[in-house]
Amino acid sequence: MRQNAAPGRKTPTHEAVYRAIADRILFGEFHPGQPLTLQSLADQLSVSLTPVRDAVRRLVAEGALVSHDNRRVGVPVVDFRTYGELISIRLFLEVKMAISAIDHIDNHGIDKMTGFDDALDRSIEQGDVGGYMRCNYDFHFTLYEYSDCTASLPIARSIWTQLGPSHRIVCGRFGTSNLADKHKEILAALKVRDRDALQLALEQDIDQGNELVMLDADEGADG
Repeated sequence: MRQNAAPGRKTPTHEAVYRAIADRILFGEFHPGQPLTLQSLADQLSVSLTPVRDAVRRLVAEGALVSHDNRRVGVPVVDFRTYGELISIRLFLEVKMAISAIDHIDNHGIDKMTGFDDALDRSIEQGDVGGYMRCNYDFHFTLYEYSDCTASLPIARSIWTQLGPSHRIVCGRFGTSNLADKHKEILAALKVRDRDALQLALEQDIDQGNELVMLDADEGADG
């Protein structure tokens, strides 16, 4: 789930702008290679240039954007080598966080994950790629936020953000009907606190998404 300000506390403008731009990248609203200007981002969010400039600076440092000059940035095109590295880090961090979370997640947390998975299934049925990506993120990070791995969580979010535009392209090309996952197996493992089953299901879930990306790359090369 995306972090929100505490009840009764307004999120500072700079942080809100950062999250808004990061979410647009994370959920593939910007495509790989797309150029962006600071002014266009400010206009989209109805804010001044100052918080946009600060947010963009953070996102460039995190690898979610690339800088072209003082007023232009772009969405990076993730090459195979970088993609493979990011997936390897994903596997390591997310398995670690999931195994940690299994000791802390309660029935309420599992129910929330089930709700996100149900919404994800509806998005698949409706062909809603954007809804699928949001529900998939919320499903995974609801689990990870129960872990003790506080240093790993922002790194995992950053990796998802870097991969978001590429995943959106792949999901759009293959259609939601081909987006298999192992969410039911993850939920089943959590309910009985089975670490081995949880690790296997999560690794298979990540690998399935990776296989679609590689298949898309192969088809692109053949074309």
